[in-house]
Amino acid sequence: MSLDLEKSQQHVQQEIETFSDPEIGYPANHFAFISVRERFSLGGVSSLVEVGVGHGSAIPVFTAEGIRMSGFDIKPELVVESRERAQEFGQDPHSFIEADIEIPDSYIDLVGAGEFDALVAMGVLPHVKNTDAVLLNMSGLVRPGGHVAIEFRNSLFSLFTFNRYTREFIIDDLLNGVSSASREIMDKALAERIDVTKPGPATSAFHNPFEVEKVFQRLGFLDIEIIPFHYHAFMPSQESIDPREFRMQSMALESEESGWRGLFLCSAFLVYARTPSS
Repeated sequence: MSLDLEKSQQHVQQEIETFSDPEIGYPANHFAFISVRERFSLGGVSSLVEVGVGHGSAIPVFTAEGIRMSGFDIKPELVVESRERAQEFGQDPHSFIEADIEIPDSYIDLVGAGEFDALVAMGVLPHVKNTDAVLLNMSGLVRPGGHVAIEFRNSLFSLFTFNRYTREFIIDDLLNGVSSASREIMDKALAERIDVTKPGPATSAFHNPFEVEKVFQRLGFLDIEIIPFHYHAFMPSQESIDPREFRMQSMALESEESGWRGLFLCSAFLVYARTPSS
């Protein structure tokens, strides 16, 4: 085992040991990365591009499996941070650049573009203007038949939050097309039962996993799978009552295999798919 590979594995293990501490942020991305990493391993992935590299938290997770990583971000300070982390774990820091997935010319010089075995994108799709165009851009970074794992915020989770998001999902989505009189009756009933003033306005878009799956199908992706993650053992508004209980039970749920509970208990989901083979 190389020293770089061993260092990545040690880092991941040390990180896992801190996850039970409710004082640190919930390790949602770690659970997403692990589920994807297992699928990449089965698919023989050896090269990976990350869109939206952020602070470089994915680098040790995937390099611990011997995967070579590249990536980009729209924020130059995050590119600097990711380059430092890449070098720390034996990756080429010059493989991490400043670019925007909505502007293909910005990453045209990325070494390996169009030939990567796989792509990961966390926290990107909730902020783009044209979902179809961005998904096609991502597909173009990966070889034919390659793997993609792309995060979306889960609109179905609002049925579990019992707050303003619940009201908006029921009135605007579930009752879409119903008469205004009927919606007003329901709106009044909801206002009497839940706090429709919280939280504040969303800063990113929510997506329905059933609708997103159809988008991937329409664009020609194959072997599409919805992977919910970031479980909540009880409503987010109640987390402060017992932060440790919330943390431990939520993490335990990350390994549940019902196939449907995560669609409502998770605030996010991944779409794992293969790019068209030709």
